[in-house]
Amino acid sequence: AEAQLQGGNRATIIDAVTMGFTTAMSDVNDVIIAAVQTGKVKLAYQPMINAKNGVVAGYEALARIALADGTLLTAARFMPLIEKLGMTLELDGQVLRQVAYELYEQPDLNLAMNISGATASMPAWTVLLVEVLAARPGIASRLTIEMTETTAITNLAQARKLADFCMTLGISLSFDDFCSGHTSLF
Repeated sequence: AEAQLQGGNRATIIDAVTMGFTTAMSDVNDVIIAAVQTGKVKLAYQPMINAKNGVVAGYEALARIALADGTLLTAARFMPLIEKLGMTLELDGQVLRQVAYELYEQPDLNLAMNISGATASMPAWTVLLVEVLAARPGIASRLTIEMTETTAITNLAQARKLADFCMTLGISLSFDDFCSGHTSLF
C-alpha cells in the first residue's frame, strides 16, 4: 500500500515489526508458555483404528493450546518453542496426568500419548510416571507412550531404562512418526 501511495513502479521494503507480526508472534508464544506453566493444555482425541477389523482400538491424546479467539494450536506449532525452552517435562507431565485421569475414570478406554525425546531422556519422567500410576492403579496396561522424534533422545541409557520400566509395568511403547525425525535407536 505504501508503494502505491508513492506512485510509479516502486517497491517498499517492510519488516515484521512494521507489520506487527513480531508482537503477534510474541503474544502467541506468551500464551503457549502460560498454558504449560498453569496447566491449561487441552487434549484432543484421535481414534486409533484396528487395521484388521476397522474397530476403534483406542485414542491418541494430542496436546492442544487454545488462543483467546478459540483457535487451537497443534503440537507442530508449539513444540519447537517448548523444546527450545526446556519445558517438555512440564508439558508431557500435564498430558500424562490428564490421560491417567481419563483411563482411571473409563476402565474400557485405551489411550496413547506422545512424549518428547527430551522427556524420555530425563530420569524425572520415570519418577513422575511412578507417582501418577500409583495414584491411578490399574491403568498401565491401557496406556501407550509414543516417543516423538522432534528432538533426539539425548540420554540413551535413561531412555533404555524407561523402555524396560514401561514393559515391566505393562505400558506399551512406540515411536511416533518413526523415521521422519531424529531417529535414535537403543
